[in-house]
Amino acid sequence: MFLLQSNLQREILFKKLYFLFAIVYSIASVALFLYYLPSGDSYHYLLSLATIVLFPGLELFYRLTGLKRSYPLDFFFALFVFMAWMLGTACQFYVWFPYFDKIMHTLSGCLTMLLALPLFYALKSSHKVEKGDCKLAIIFCILTALAVAGVWEMCEYGIHFVTGVDVQKVQTTGINDTMQDMLVCTAGALLMLPMFLRYYRTGHGGALLGACDAFIQKNFPQT
Repeated sequence: MFLLQSNLQREILFKKLYFLFAIVYSIASVALFLYYLPSGDSYHYLLSLATIVLFPGLELFYRLTGLKRSYPLDFFFALFVFMAWMLGTACQFYVWFPYFDKIMHTLSGCLTMLLALPLFYALKSSHKVEKGDCKLAIIFCILTALAVAGVWEMCEYGIHFVTGVDVQKVQTTGINDTMQDMLVCTAGALLMLPMFLRYYRTGHGGALLGACDAFIQKNFPQT
């Protein structure tokens, strides 16, 4: 009962944080659009405005899938997108701060581990979280992180192909930047292992895996 009450309180808190963050994010998106518009920099002003689709996009996702949202998980996802898309690309942190790109690719590995865990239990026939799932769940989540890292690099190549912007830094680093991005993404996924092991040993995963667990319990009836 105490755990249920704690989860409910956390859900209420993160719901408020999520909507407050959505307002701040949207204002920042419009402000960046207006900042870049006079310069004629179509790449950045369109990108700045496009970031605002995150929140209606999440709403549409839940409506189409019929899934029940976990506001802590949504908040962590939105925070990552803010850092990677808004700060990294629209505000050009990737240009001004040399290691920001590697930090975000590392965090992408962490985030993918969080998102892959509910997918694992969506695919499991019983949907039941059991201690014996530990090894298989970890392998599944790490391989998902590796797959996402590869798709990410394909998207960056696509951006270069369409816009001419060398986001993979091929002209200056060859394949080094791309390979390093995939390696640090893998490192980010491996950093999550202690949390996963604790989650399966004790049933408690802290704020991050607690958000995943709440999503799993809401959406996948256990048999």
